[in-house]
Formats: sequence, structure tokens, C-alpha cells
Amino acid sequence: MSIVQGLVITLGVMLIYYLTMEAGYTESIVRTLVFTTIILSNIFLTLENRSFYYPITRTIKYANRLVPVIIFITVTLLFLILTLPFLRKIFGLDLLNFSMFMIAAAISFISVIWAEIYKWYKRKGKEIRAVD
Repeated sequence: MSIVQGLVITLGVMLIYYLTMEAGYTESIVRTLVFTTIILSNIFLTLENRSFYYPITRTIKYANRLVPVIIFITVTLLFLILTLPFLRKIFGLDLLNFSMFMIAAAISFISVIWAEIYKWYKRKGKEIRAVD
């Protein structure tokens, strides 16, 4: 499952790379979108992979004090890297506007959330077998 998730995220990252290169965005904007997509995908994976069986709506309630801390630190670092000029320069990134950020967030989300459908089918299959 982890390999498939990694491949789907890779496809999402390649899609954003291809589309933005074709649209004529600068190399630093493309790099920023790819970087942002990878980081956001990992945040979504952290939430998605708390269980390979139960839905995220259930697992979000699981007690793990480190998950919110790790997500907060990651989001804060991403925000600082994307907004502070000296950090953007170190990473070779550029400033994203809101719509570009939302595109990266949407691709990240879609690249990860499909696993919820897989988990739903997995649970449904067990329910059907239990009835038979």
C-alpha cells in the first residue's frame, strides 16, 4: 500500500511539474510548487496512514500527542520557508500566490485521499463476507 501511495503522489508531483512547465512558469515557481506539493502530501499521509483499515474520520480521534505537534511544526516550517525571503533564497524557491498554493494543496490531497476509497472497499468486502 505504501508503494502505491508513493507512486500516486509521484504522479501528482509530476502532473504539477508538467502542467506548470508547459504553462511557462519560471523554474523557481515550478520548484516551489513541487516542494509544496511534496510537503503537503506528507502531511496528508501522516493523517491518512494512521490506519490502513479505518477511515480518517475515525482515526483522527486516536490519541497521539505527537501527530498535532509534528503537523504544526511542518506547517510552520513550510510557511516560513515560503514567506521569508532569506529562506526562499536558501531553498531556491519563489513566492506563491494563493491560487498556486491551493493547486498544490488540491493535488496533494487528491494524491493521498484516494486511499480512503480503498479502505472503504476493504471494509465493505469484510462486511459482505461476514453476511455470507
